[in-house]
Amino acid sequence: MLPSSALKPTKHLFAIWFICISMAGAGQSGAEQQTMAAPNGSAPQHAGPDGFSICPFESSPHAKSPREALAAMKIGSCQPLTDQAMQSFGLSSSQTTLVATLQSFAVKQNFDLFQQIAKAKSLAAPKPFVVTDDYSDYWFPDAENPDNVPLGIHLRYWKENGKPELYQMTYTVDGNEGHFTVLWNRAALTAPQP
Repeated sequence: MLPSSALKPTKHLFAIWFICISMAGAGQSGAEQQTMAAPNGSAPQHAGPDGFSICPFESSPHAKSPREALAAMKIGSCQPLTDQAMQSFGLSSSQTTLVATLQSFAVKQNFDLFQQIAKAKSLAAPKPFVVTDDYSDYWFPDAENPDNVPLGIHLRYWKENGKPELYQMTYTVDGNEGHFTVLWNRAALTAPQP
């Protein structure tokens, strides 16, 4: 659930490139994945039926502003998120646990995700990153690099039917613990939801 504090107005209005991830076409590229287009010259994104993918994180530029950092961020070609894919990216047990928590939340958003994620030592305290009337981005910064906006976990909500609806999550690591991005996008779902 989105905390009410994330819905308070803020002066930060950033064009986040993750919003721009859109369907590349109506068809699927196979029964197990959905192809998504990514901006800024990033490679095509292939998501599993649950809407999750994992990608190499190629650059985390030091930019003058958060907006510039997000606009310049690059990720490599993504693949559906599987245990084998996470193993190939070298995710630690704590990173795998965070991913499993995000996967559970994508299916059933009836537990306090913020409390669950707050236990992760690799993440700093959560805070609203962008909040407008129709959109919000709640961010858990990377504890080692809290000023690097692309890193950490971002939970993005659109307002639908008068209430915030989760439409995208990203979990990005760039450092000693790996170089990857886990993406979930509601538009990429092909598996039925309970």
